[in-house]
Amino acid sequence: NGTSQYVQLPSLDFTFANGFSAEALVYYTSFQQFSRIFDIGNGQQSDNLVLANDGTTGNLVFLSLTGNQQQGAISAPGKLALN
Repeated sequence: NGTSQYVQLPSLDFTFANGFSAEALVYYTSFQQFSRIFDIGNGQQSDNLVLANDGTTGNLVFLSLTGNQQQGAISAPGKLALN
């Protein structure tokens, strides 16, 4: 339903030696604080790859964390729209 459900993936090889692909169809009616499209990692703020809206904006952001430290971010300003 987009508010309280998620998909539990099996264990992944986080070296990504063979690459990584993801696809999502999202339908925003409001921008909540960092609403995640995906958040793959070892738990909350533990070696994560995150694709989400930035804060409460329509800016799309991809984050890489090692432990709980942000290692990199790619931002696409204004790429998400409300429906």
